[in-house]
Amino acid sequence: MALVWNVKENENAYREVSKEEYTDYLSNRNIVELPTHEDDGKYYMMTRECFTLIWLCGITIGVPNLTNENFEKVYNRINIHEKLFGCSLHNYNSKTQIRENAPITLEIVKRNIGISTNGIYMSVDVWKKHLLKRIVDDTKNY
Repeated sequence: MALVWNVKENENAYREVSKEEYTDYLSNRNIVELPTHEDDGKYYMMTRECFTLIWLCGITIGVPNLTNENFEKVYNRINIHEKLFGCSLHNYNSKTQIRENAPITLEIVKRNIGISTNGIYMSVDVWKKHLLKRIVDDTKNY
């Protein structure tokens, strides 16, 4: 099943960029590309934060929609996931040419309320089993 998402309710999903940044981004081949669009002569790119949260909500944490009612639960599950498997976001320092971890914060999650996906909801118990299975599968030599 393909991941389907909607960010109409997330006012921070896209950022306006210059035509040059938009054109440069589209001309580079990326393995995973951020959604972009042009609207009435203005250019927009989805933020990396929003794009990452779409995938975390839709596939990883078992909470497919990010709302005012559940943003703390979303943050807590992401926090646990990142403690176990590492950061989901990274910044690239062009001066040092080093990729730096950028943990997802509660503020990032709150800023992106309004994301919805067709992902599957997992209860706490099911999600814990899913995490444990992933940890065990990653080690394979237990």
